[in-house]
Amino acid sequence: MRKDSPWKQNVSLAILSSHENGFMEDLDKTWVRYQECDSRSNAPATLTFENMAGVFMLVAGGIAAGIFLIFIEIAYKRHKDARRKQMQLAFAAVNVWRKNLQQYPPTDVTGQLNLSDPSVSTVV
Repeated sequence: MRKDSPWKQNVSLAILSSHENGFMEDLDKTWVRYQECDSRSNAPATLTFENMAGVFMLVAGGIAAGIFLIFIEIAYKRHKDARRKQMQLAFAAVNVWRKNLQQYPPTDVTGQLNLSDPSVSTVV
């Protein structure tokens, strides 16, 4: 908290009243357990499954998250490939349509041959 904070005095008073009421000591007894160390035991502590369970759970969670992400990547790739194939089919259809249009001579709006166009030949 900043030195000149307007909340500083209120927070300090709340902490002080918690100490005076014994609330902080109750929290210490509930959550912070003081245990005397056994000074007679010189044997090194062994790592058991209970001590390492958190590590195993993290590894299992990482593996599960990785598998989930792989499935998402596969689904995205399939969607992307399907979209690309759809676009390729559309471009191929447009190219076929253009080739078919180029085979016919241009006509005006009424459907008559445009004889003023030099690319149109009237010779059969």
